[in-house]
Amino acid sequence: MINFLTDKVRQEMLKVARALDWATGSRVSPAFITLISLLGHFGVLVALVDEQYVLAGVLIIVFGLMDALDGALAKVQSKTSTTGMLLDASSDRAKEFLIYLGLIFVFADNQNVFGVVAATVALGGSFMVSYLRAKGETAIALAGGNQQRTHQTFAEGLMQYQVRMTVLIIGLLTGHPLIAVLVIGALSWLTALLRFIAITDHLSPKTKQ
Repeated sequence: MINFLTDKVRQEMLKVARALDWATGSRVSPAFITLISLLGHFGVLVALVDEQYVLAGVLIIVFGLMDALDGALAKVQSKTSTTGMLLDASSDRAKEFLIYLGLIFVFADNQNVFGVVAATVALGGSFMVSYLRAKGETAIALAGGNQQRTHQTFAEGLMQYQVRMTVLIIGLLTGHPLIAVLVIGALSWLTALLRFIAITDHLSPKTKQ
């Protein structure tokens, strides 16, 4: 379901990217959109600190769409590059950090120690999922593995980035951020474990029959 929605969003963002590129005469770069999306998450942080959960959820949706727009614009302008991929991936981690930082502040301000721990565990799990994907792809590439197959293997999972953001948005819009971080924390660490197993399986020498 998430993959279906993600594909639909990408299709629509491609239309928006074509219109934006035409309207601006190609003067707006994908990197600019990425940075605007990142800066917008400071607004999410402020909204969370102020405990305006609905506003924070709406802002994550808006700047999440911009995150899809930068990739679409890169395709339209034929500017897809490893540098752009690095910037996009790095900004995604920074965005997650800002969101969890806001939640940790709120839980701490309300003297909710359990919430602070839960949000910290969710943050760590989220970073582990992304780290294992990147490190796994690198390790298998160095071992001479198939790059496309490797990418497909580690791009999926229970708690990939889009799923984590969806769970957070639902939790914020419904006023239940603690439930959201509990779900993300548990399933992210499970996803990290499954990715670790998949990586070691790819790297382990196969026994010849």
